[in-house]
Amino acid sequence: MILAYLDPGSGSALVGTLIAVAGAALYSLKSFFYRLVSRKKADGISSPSIFAYPPIAIFSEGKNYWGTFRLIVEELISRKVHFAYYTMDLHDPALLIDSEYMHARLYDKNKTASYHKLSNLEADILLATSPNIGTPGFPIRRSPNVKKMLHVFHAFADISAYHKGSLDNYDIVLTVGPHQEKYIREVEQARNLKPKVIVPMGLPYFDAQYLSVRGVLSVTSGEDSASPLHAIGQSTILVAPSWGAKGLLREYGTGFILDLAKAGYAIIVRPHPQSFIAEAEFMAKCQAETASCDNIVWDKEPVGSVSMERSDLLISDTSSIRFDYAFLYGKPVITLDIPKTSQQEYDGVYQKTQWVDDAAPRLGRVLNHETIASVVSVVKAVLSDGGGLDVRAFRRETITNLGTSAKAIADILMKEAAHV
Repeated sequence: MILAYLDPGSGSALVGTLIAVAGAALYSLKSFFYRLVSRKKADGISSPSIFAYPPIAIFSEGKNYWGTFRLIVEELISRKVHFAYYTMDLHDPALLIDSEYMHARLYDKNKTASYHKLSNLEADILLATSPNIGTPGFPIRRSPNVKKMLHVFHAFADISAYHKGSLDNYDIVLTVGPHQEKYIREVEQARNLKPKVIVPMGLPYFDAQYLSVRGVLSVTSGEDSASPLHAIGQSTILVAPSWGAKGLLREYGTGFILDLAKAGYAIIVRPHPQSFIAEAEFMAKCQAETASCDNIVWDKEPVGSVSMERSDLLISDTSSIRFDYAFLYGKPVITLDIPKTSQQEYDGVYQKTQWVDDAAPRLGRVLNHETIASVVSVVKAVLSDGGGLDVRAFRRETITNLGTSAKAIADILMKEAAHV
């Protein structure tokens, strides 16, 4: 008799692979079936035949942006509106949705042909949250077969954190609230661009978390129950850097994190998910620098709700997670200042001021290179007094359609699709 041993790590990987293969097979069968049959008309929008897709389309780079599109997708399905959903991620939860109204298609992000096809999509209305579609250097151009492109924000901040030319090819911008329009207009004027239609719509991913915290909606983190995040007991600091040059790890390094760990705090480091893709080597270096501390863990989950719930204070930079943290949980925030010299590749260079700079003091303390050495004492003081700020009024003036943004976005998608 031959005995075989499969270690737990390999077993988990094998199970994950089998699930992915099964999901791909299910997706393929569903897509094939939907393309064989014609559809009924829904809410005045012509349904697709075997030769065409619906006039409304959604493009997602993958599962990291499912939080942005989930409620919109569910709203369109509930209204019986046919729409196409294009994703570049086999693990995008959208591919598991079985609805006659959602026509999903998966594109392999590792194949050049996929980018060519995405650059020639056919749709009257294309909704995306990816900045820079159609700009030099970005692998997807604006399709000549798309009549209108709509950008929906996936963060609170203005476009100062977007790379240059981020919204050049969009016709309509669905902002979180009124605060973002000023900064978009400044960039348009500085670069002599045609003004876009700007409509405050709210923030769908925040609504999903907001409804979850209120017990109205469940948000799955996908985190394994054996994660080290569950073992943290003492006061916990969440460090959440942006990715790229504007990230606090690039600007301040890991020294202050080690100082906090040595002071006895438990630390969760949660970089932007894009960091592990776009700057993997740098992330590996930072992880190696903190590996000797048992009270430092790294969170790589797509959804940050577990880390936010389990921590007592957030340290971040220009990242939008600061607003999630303060607006959802009412917990204190410390912002690390990022010099403007680190932001030359972003649209912020065209702006006279940046909303994130004005907003930072309304969320809590701000540290810079001159004051970062005092981070341990500042953390101790902030944890003692809770930050001393009430951010509820700030939240009200920042977010439009709190809890109902998906309904508002579905309205404008249907309206635009009916008039192109």
